[in-house]
Amino acid sequence: MFTTAAIALGGNVGQVPEVFQRALSRLDHLTGVQLVSRSRNFETHPVGDHAGGTFTNSVALLQTTFTPSQLLSHVQQIEAEFGRERGLVWGPRTLDIDVLSFGCGVVSLNALGGSGPEGSKGVVRHRPLDSYHGSLVIPHPAAWYRRFVLDPWCDVSPQWKHPVLGESVRELRDRLRKEVLDVSVVGGSESLSTQLCRSFDAAGIRSRLQLLDDQAVNPDLTLDFSGTPGPRLRSIALTETPSGIRMAVTILRAALDEPVAIAS
Repeated sequence: MFTTAAIALGGNVGQVPEVFQRALSRLDHLTGVQLVSRSRNFETHPVGDHAGGTFTNSVALLQTTFTPSQLLSHVQQIEAEFGRERGLVWGPRTLDIDVLSFGCGVVSLNALGGSGPEGSKGVVRHRPLDSYHGSLVIPHPAAWYRRFVLDPWCDVSPQWKHPVLGESVRELRDRLRKEVLDVSVVGGSESLSTQLCRSFDAAGIRSRLQLLDDQAVNPDLTLDFSGTPGPRLRSIALTETPSGIRMAVTILRAALDEPVAIAS
């Protein structure tokens, strides 16, 4: 039985569009995978201080008989074939492939393939971003606040609905198109909010921040994109440290930077 999956491709080293084409052909020739469609290529700003130059990003739809962990294993093998080296987080790369969605379900697996500690609800819990390393979480936990994922995803599957957030890919993308993005700082101090505002201003990021008091939030700092009290399904958990503030700047840049479609 086939399941439709979406994958994201990215890279900024070498002939990236050609690598995308060859990698997708390689996937399409696997027994148990059929390439359905792919988006245009988009140029996007690099994410992180050490990411290197401009990235190229794309999204493809597949039909597969593999399990999520089997699909992940195959795409990681293909990444390695095209020179992907796993060292520096958010560093330059020849090819990066992420599994964005698998059918309409929620998947949470640890590095060994078993259920993660949070089960199927892992995608909605407040977690530091680095806690996802070594795990497979579907839908991809960062996809909903990254324009460089959502814009190409709209090319191939704009109506796919996030099983937790309850919005389509197009609706998630359009949320980030607002001229000034509303972002709440939950569980942080006023001094922290001031530091964030200064950091965003220095980075040229236009956003409207408000401070929400929520003693139940853990860890120290949560950026909430819904801007309202209640279940925080659109939240990113960070630490109240200089590195946490830098991460907040990185996240907001990825949310707001508009990708530019280029010829394939």
